[in-house]
Amino acid sequence: KDKEENFLQGNNGYPSIPQTNFKKIPGSPIAYWVSKRVINLFVDKNNLGADFYSSNGVQTGKNELYVRFWNEVNFKKNHKWFPYIKGGPFRKWYGNNSWVVNWENNGNEIRSEKNSCTRGEEYYFQECVSWSDVTSGNLGARYYKEGFLFDASGPACFPLKETSLEMVLGILNSKFSNNVAKLLNPTLHFQSGNFRNIPLIKIENEKFKKIVGECVSFSMKDWDSREISWDFEQSPLLHKSSSLKQAYKNWQTVVTQDFFQLHSNEEELNRIFIDIYGLQDELTAEVALKDITILQDELNVKDLEALEPKFRAESAAGIILPIDKAAVMQQFISYAIGLFMGRYRLDKPGLNIAHPNPTAEELASYDYNNGHVTIDEDAIVPLMGTAANFKDDALYQIQELLDTIWGKDTRTENLNFLQDGLNKDLEKYLVKDFWKYHCKTYKKKPIYWLFSSKKGAFQVLVYMHRMNAFTVEKIRANYLLEHLKNLNAEITALEKDKANLNTQEARKLDQLRKDLLECEEYDMHLKNAADAQITFDLDDGVTENYKLFEDVVAKIK
Repeated sequence: KDKEENFLQGNNGYPSIPQTNFKKIPGSPIAYWVSKRVINLFVDKNNLGADFYSSNGVQTGKNELYVRFWNEVNFKKNHKWFPYIKGGPFRKWYGNNSWVVNWENNGNEIRSEKNSCTRGEEYYFQECVSWSDVTSGNLGARYYKEGFLFDASGPACFPLKETSLEMVLGILNSKFSNNVAKLLNPTLHFQSGNFRNIPLIKIENEKFKKIVGECVSFSMKDWDSREISWDFEQSPLLHKSSSLKQAYKNWQTVVTQDFFQLHSNEEELNRIFIDIYGLQDELTAEVALKDITILQDELNVKDLEALEPKFRAESAAGIILPIDKAAVMQQFISYAIGLFMGRYRLDKPGLNIAHPNPTAEELASYDYNNGHVTIDEDAIVPLMGTAANFKDDALYQIQELLDTIWGKDTRTENLNFLQDGLNKDLEKYLVKDFWKYHCKTYKKKPIYWLFSSKKGAFQVLVYMHRMNAFTVEKIRANYLLEHLKNLNAEITALEKDKANLNTQEARKLDQLRKDLLECEEYDMHLKNAADAQITFDLDDGVTENYKLFEDVVAKIK
């Protein structure tokens, strides 16, 4: 009703808008709300296209054949797989370095594809700024070092003149460009052509460059603190501390400072651009806390929105970020699994084994802090906890890892803190929830595969990079058959005293019998897979390779 009355009375209108104004804006959008000041920027100023070349880069024609997540492939094949920019979720300054593309022999295979295309080849592998073509709201541009190819999902730009990447990165991540982007292309896309039409007023002072550089550094530090980064070195909780709790508090202090400094920098950049473009009456420098794109896994948008009023009233001093402690504990557990598999080592930063046929040196055990660390011999880690009888089960290995890092006398304290952070028992999390977390973290391309019976009465994790034709037989011989023996022994012991069993023991017997039947059925499938001695090429990707074992592995969640 209110809308109807306003319409009939002519309220909220935009009278006397010359349609010739629309032609002054590239693409002639019917942007009746745009001020004369903004329109004049398109008329009076240069645009980014005058100082920067932008391109959509490589179109492979068949991404399913030529594009992979970097963690899927043999990481030592650096003559075949090259870093590839493909956009990704909203993130500013740095990150989304997730993909690689088959550019072996200068991309000969891709060039032979019917629908392939290679644009802007002279700019391949150069330092650049890129953004995600598909935007859900805000524009997010990121800095990329030398060495990347790029595609239409992640268009890239390169300086043509004596202009810096800091300048274009700062402009694209400002409120000014975000508003102009929606004007130039009101759809969910921001394409290479749209980029070239953004009005440009150059700014190259050292203060500005320093602020942009800090923004990149904060975002790079955040990205590389996660194992999905190929520059990940170790868990950020591994620094000098007396306990897991103290390590978490130290980490929390540092990332809180980083978050609010990044926020302050972004607002300062907005003030700079609002001033030089003369838009003080149209834009404010404020950046919502939810639009700061570090700690995305640890901070919830709704929690940040709820915190915003207090932050505006009191500033950052004394503000405690609503960090999801469970997310941090899950990341630590994932890192721990990687240590057991040999993907990482405590005594060396970065990747240790991310390829088949590791050397004796890569598999060697080592000393660290308070103990001795052994890399799993066959990269098979049981995930059954107290329901089985395996000393190398993830549950017991994590307990020992806590002892190695912080000392045996703090085990109870560390376990309690870990479980309190998870908000559940560690064993329950490992058995029921880790697989789902792992699939989500690696975007349904898991690197540790779950060999599991129908309902999980038997389940082990296997590191795909270390699998060979005999891995399945090892799972059967060393774990499943042993588990079947243990189940039969437990059942026999309970059945001998069947008449005297209490309710709890009777239920346990019933469950053991069900588990035995499930594991016996699974053994038939596993034996078939073992006899087949399946091998695969990592370059084929997780989706195709996982199918080879579909009768004996859990569904990817």
